[in-house]
Amino acid sequence: MKTRVLSVLLVILMLAFTLVSCDGPEKGNGGDKQNIFNVDISSFKNSEDDSVKAVFESVNSVKLVNESEYVVEVSARGFNDGLVIRVTIGQDGRISDVKTVSHNETLGGEQLGDGKYNASFIGKNHAEAETVDTVAGSTMTTKGYKNAIKVAFEAFEIITK
Repeated sequence: MKTRVLSVLLVILMLAFTLVSCDGPEKGNGGDKQNIFNVDISSFKNSEDDSVKAVFESVNSVKLVNESEYVVEVSARGFNDGLVIRVTIGQDGRISDVKTVSHNETLGGEQLGDGKYNASFIGKNHAEAETVDTVAGSTMTTKGYKNAIKVAFEAFEIITK
């Protein structure tokens, strides 16, 4: 019980430091007036709470856009290393965008970057995203992709507690 209370306090403290150490606003692509804040995730990566540390091990970056959406970039392993996914999650806990940033997957894995598979996650929450079907011929790649989305949700949930 004491350990759990300390873990909760540690997460609250890390969140407070994260909010204090956010970068200032920057312009989005095309010069539009988006407010984009880089969230400092180093305190999560160095957490004494092993479960928090494990989540952030594969998180590359987190950005807060217009104070309403979190963009979480995650590295994962599909059939090969090098799968990088960028997931945008709204304050409502639903995915508003998914992009395949890069991958080294085989031919079957090419389908993940075509936008059709990405679109199957739009509007889904954490539980619903886990029910998206796999792509025939790329089971390992699909598992890596879905795991990256799961990690993005877990990071979002930790940061927004």
